[in-house]
Amino acid sequence: MSAAPAEDAPGVLPSETQTALSVPAEKQAALSVPAETQAALSVPAGTRAALSVPAGTRAALSVPAGTRAALSVPAGTRAVRPGAPAVSVWWARVADARDSLAALLDPAERARYEEYRRPADRARFLTAAALLRLVVGRMLDVAPELVPLDRSCDRCGRPHGRPRLPPGTGAPSTSWASTPVLSVSHAGDSLVVAVGVGVEAVGVDVEAIDHTLDIGELVGVALTDRETRALDALDPPSRASAFLRLWTRKEAVLKALGVGLDHAPDQVDVLGTGEPVRVMTEQGEATLLSLNPPRGYHASLAVIRGPVPIVECDGTGLLAGGTQKEHIW
Repeated sequence: MSAAPAEDAPGVLPSETQTALSVPAEKQAALSVPAETQAALSVPAGTRAALSVPAGTRAALSVPAGTRAALSVPAGTRAVRPGAPAVSVWWARVADARDSLAALLDPAERARYEEYRRPADRARFLTAAALLRLVVGRMLDVAPELVPLDRSCDRCGRPHGRPRLPPGTGAPSTSWASTPVLSVSHAGDSLVVAVGVGVEAVGVDVEAIDHTLDIGELVGVALTDRETRALDALDPPSRASAFLRLWTRKEAVLKALGVGLDHAPDQVDVLGTGEPVRVMTEQGEATLLSLNPPRGYHASLAVIRGPVPIVECDGTGLLAGGTQKEHIW
């Protein structure tokens, strides 16, 4: 299906539509959007599935540069495809923090929030914690402050570990085969939350691009020999950015594995020329994808037991209580 050019909304659906766009199996591009389209597909409130995408679809929505909103989804839209495996990735900014979001935190999170002394650190933690609760609360059909997040550290038990949900957590109306899995990352003013359903694990990482970064010593401890040779083959001005792209991939994989930097990053090879990149791990195959962060950042997502449809969403809108814009690919 090709969107009509020179229109603000090529596809507008009536209220209460059950499936906004159904994509048959093996389609290469279900919906192709021309440059400068303001909204490729506008979905009204009450729509149960913004986009239904079967296994084998390579690109659910192909969106060129210049498109302002690939898919505009109002508050209340439940999921891309209810009950199906998928990963949603939500982008927000530290600047989205506001004091009222603290009401969404549980007592342990609120205590941790109060411990931060620097305003930027407080804002970063508050925004990420509130966004995670809002996203998961929507999925579970519970109030954000009642989402049963567990942040216990595996080493010391204090509430500063990776967020997770108790086994068996799920909404009664879903057919999920597993508890949703979570990952959070931040860099500079950007922060990102990833929530996976029907997959074993997810890991997300975002890094600010710094072209002045001295990567000389970092390469030896972070990259495999094959990755180092590929980096050395690049022009010197582009090496720092290329290193950071590889680093986000490594961080994403190590987060998905639940080991972080306790595992030597130079033992994980994430080099690949196409998308997605397949990486073999002790837990099985990890699927690596480059995300669409704000300008000036690199970001990657790792999915164990993937691939599945990926949805990139406007977390700023969710934090503000307004319409979310979702980019599906």
